[in-house]
Amino acid sequence: MSRNYNIDITDQLEVTAVVLPPKTLECGQGMIPSRDGEWRLFTKLYRTQARPLQIGILCFAGNFEWCSQFKSFLIKNALELGIALADPQIYEVRDPGEYFERLNQFVVVGSVQPGNQVDIVIPVLDQGVEYYDIKREANRLGIATQCVMLDRRRLKDGVIKNIFYSINSKIGGVNVRVREIDEAYKKLNAGVADPEGNRWVVMSLDVYHGDTRDSDKPSIVALITSLNSDCTHTHTEMMKQKGNQEIVYDIDIMIVKSLEQYRKMNGALPSRILFYRDGVGEGMYDLVTVHEIPKIELALQQLYQGQRAPLLTHLVVQKRNHLKCTTNGQTNPPPGSVIDTVIVDSDDDNNNNNVQPNNFYLYSHKALAGTARPVHYQVIRDDNKIGIRSLEDFTYILAYLHGGCTRSISIPYPLFLADAACGQVGAAGFDDIHPNLANTPFSI
Repeated sequence: MSRNYNIDITDQLEVTAVVLPPKTLECGQGMIPSRDGEWRLFTKLYRTQARPLQIGILCFAGNFEWCSQFKSFLIKNALELGIALADPQIYEVRDPGEYFERLNQFVVVGSVQPGNQVDIVIPVLDQGVEYYDIKREANRLGIATQCVMLDRRRLKDGVIKNIFYSINSKIGGVNVRVREIDEAYKKLNAGVADPEGNRWVVMSLDVYHGDTRDSDKPSIVALITSLNSDCTHTHTEMMKQKGNQEIVYDIDIMIVKSLEQYRKMNGALPSRILFYRDGVGEGMYDLVTVHEIPKIELALQQLYQGQRAPLLTHLVVQKRNHLKCTTNGQTNPPPGSVIDTVIVDSDDDNNNNNVQPNNFYLYSHKALAGTARPVHYQVIRDDNKIGIRSLEDFTYILAYLHGGCTRSISIPYPLFLADAACGQVGAAGFDDIHPNLANTPFSI
């Protein structure tokens, strides 16, 4: 076919990739090494809530036997993971209407309202009950949920442990901590001295458009903000804007609310910001620079009121790109592979000497099937003057923090949460996130 169109195909381009070292995970009983971006977590979690976890299982009457077996698996695996678990209660219903009536009878533990007090509800999906209908109703009530499918194949210890990983994250627990994150922060701090104490915050933003043919339907914006230095606790701000509009002209409002939440949790505002912006193509870099970054600066002026504003490092993230690489022409590059030479641009000094690349491609995950695709990171602004290798390594660390699995993912965890929150809110039709859920990864 290439001959018919007079196209010549040359040999594949060879580039040198650097493989970042695998990370070590801290759990409740020591260290767990990772290999190829995966690890086995069949031991106690890093941190769980002190009081016994109260779970309500919501199911149809005909599924009581399955739910009883499911409950037994929950009790067994909670003990192995170090989770204090109260006796899970099973609530039976007869039809979809009663299903949502029963859901409305749950209240959060400690609530003064009457009802069945729970930390989280596990709705068993069956008989026409839709996932997004449950999520929309649970959000209205401010109740955390972990939906499961009615499937006997799910009654396995490995599956139940994965369910607990998500549950523990949603109730404020931490499954694992990346040991190397402390040293990574020191490298991020090396470029510019910070008299304010090097208080970092990681922020990630994404926009969901849904059906792009329907411009009357609003686009959904999600901003995720880390609330602790380990980036294991986050806050979510959501906003609607004009349909099919990618640039967030009111980003300053979200920034102010998010950093006020950070101050509430930490007693002070951050002195450094690392910002990941998803969904922007190369042709829109200038729009981000002209419209969004000035609004971020406006929000910071409003919050800091004449005090020293935080140093901002801003990256645009492109998941959809056309780069495909193989190792020796056969296998996918291993997790941690970084390409920052030959095919990337560089910043130039005044003498037109290349100083360092201002963008890179990172394989932070192991593809489960097919050809892996790297994610492209473009530095738009870097007040912190972070060395590119330090930025690559910290980005790779963030890919290890997903609360619902035991493998590194293709993008930083805060950015994954922004993407997932947009998708869930857009599909379920939320008006806003309930305050009870805003500081939880409700979308995983």
